[in-house]
Amino acid sequence: LLSTAGDAMSDADADGTAPTIDALVRRVLPLVVATIDDRSWRVRWTAASKFADVVKAFSGLTGAVDALVPAYEKLLQDPEAEVRTAATYNFAEVAGTDASVTDGDPSSGPDARVSVASRLVGRVPSLVEDDSENVRAALAEVATGLAPALGRDGTVAHLLPPLLLLLRDGRGEVRLNVISSLSRLGDVVGPELLAQSLLPAVLDLA
Repeated sequence: LLSTAGDAMSDADADGTAPTIDALVRRVLPLVVATIDDRSWRVRWTAASKFADVVKAFSGLTGAVDALVPAYEKLLQDPEAEVRTAATYNFAEVAGTDASVTDGDPSSGPDARVSVASRLVGRVPSLVEDDSENVRAALAEVATGLAPALGRDGTVAHLLPPLLLLLRDGRGEVRLNVISSLSRLGDVVGPELLAQSLLPAVLDLA
């Protein structure tokens, strides 16, 4: 990928001009997106584990986020649990991308745009129910990191319900990961609401 980016820049420099955003997107981004469909699960795992860095590098380029977010959603649904786990560990960082993306809902129309966090939070329920304990544990560890991007109302509506389910998960590591990250949630929704919403579930674990 670095070689391809360098080629794109060299082509532009040969003309005496700086490399354009469109040139970089056209030459490099398709190669990045293609890794999610690689036949080797190890290649897909590598893409999943580095996806937050990829989004950060490309987020300022026109059209990049619209291509990367659907690719990331596909990694979250990969048939290999190891790939889904790696992608889930990147969830909060990808969701926190300061950019808008297409809604992803056909009924909203092609021009409807939302924050990356607002689109990705819709993937949380399926991750809560994932067959892999490792995927659920990864989600439990990072889910509260979505709160700043969702804001108070979005967190209450879309994040607290799945966190309650994770607190009742049958695996101890999943429950522990949620409890260990609750302080980040309190910074967004406030300690009183946090206590009202999640404290009863936490006390049930005692």
